[in-house]
Amino acid sequence: MDATAVMSAHQGGGQQAYPSDAEAPEESVDPVAARVAATVEDEVLVIDEQPRYHLLGCRALAAQQTIPLPAREAVELGFTPCGWCNPAAVLGARHPASARR
Repeated sequence: MDATAVMSAHQGGGQQAYPSDAEAPEESVDPVAARVAATVEDEVLVIDEQPRYHLLGCRALAAQQTIPLPAREAVELGFTPCGWCNPAAVLGARHPASARR
């Protein structure tokens, strides 16, 4: 069963259910935000053998062993931003001056 089916089947509580092994979708990234994420030293978190980088508190990190990295390094290593916590958008908003470089 995929994540969409799980979410559709979930009833009540306003909470969305996801299988524990569901991979986070990739964030649809604004090019300016992507450029910022590729240059800043803000800490993001990655999970070994998974392709996304995340912000602290992302639901994809629940019960996972994480590895902290500067956002710049995560991008250099080929990690892409998580579509649940939207780290590129958050970093772009946090560093508006970096976007103008």
